[in-house]
Amino acid sequence: MSSTSQTRGIFIAVEGIDGAGTTTFAHGLHATLTASGLSVHRTAEPSSGPVGRLLRELLRSADTPDPAVYALLFAADRRHHWLSEILPNLQKGTWVITDRYVLSSLAYQGIDEDVAWVSHCNARAPLPGVIFFLDLPYDVAQARIQNRGGLRENLEGADFQEKVAQRYRDLSRTFGSSLVTLDASLPPQHLVRTALMELSVRGLLPG
Repeated sequence: MSSTSQTRGIFIAVEGIDGAGTTTFAHGLHATLTASGLSVHRTAEPSSGPVGRLLRELLRSADTPDPAVYALLFAADRRHHWLSEILPNLQKGTWVITDRYVLSSLAYQGIDEDVAWVSHCNARAPLPGVIFFLDLPYDVAQARIQNRGGLRENLEGADFQEKVAQRYRDLSRTFGSSLVTLDASLPPQHLVRTALMELSVRGLLPG
């Protein structure tokens, strides 16, 4: 995994277990930054590309592929996502916010596969400048998932998600200053304000 130091825009990833509110947070941060006058592109993984569409179908199916298949497909989708959508926007000076990125693969696929191998699969995925990790207790996240109803992806088994929650916390300590942990039990508006303060402290927001 390389850095994005050669690009012009700011690349932000939002991470967290299912139910942590990553999509709501990414939407709120995008709306607030856009309202401030910045050019911001919001995206997500799995992406809307061909591999991403296949992944979404698999995640909603009754069949569960081998974990290594998931790891390879997510890495392939991520590389295509970077080349076709993320990088072109960054090169224009546009900020990019992605709902999930490399840390998700390390947390989810790293449960059943060697995390070093998963990391190697993502070696061509440049790291974001800032990662916002939405930390939420496992039981609270599960309650949110149950309350929202709808289809449950086949990665949302209780035992699996409990392991993923702990794996996220363990991995978050390895990303250094690029990762900011947010208490996802707080209201979304509070999280967005905290994120803006963090971006300001880092000198990333226009004066």
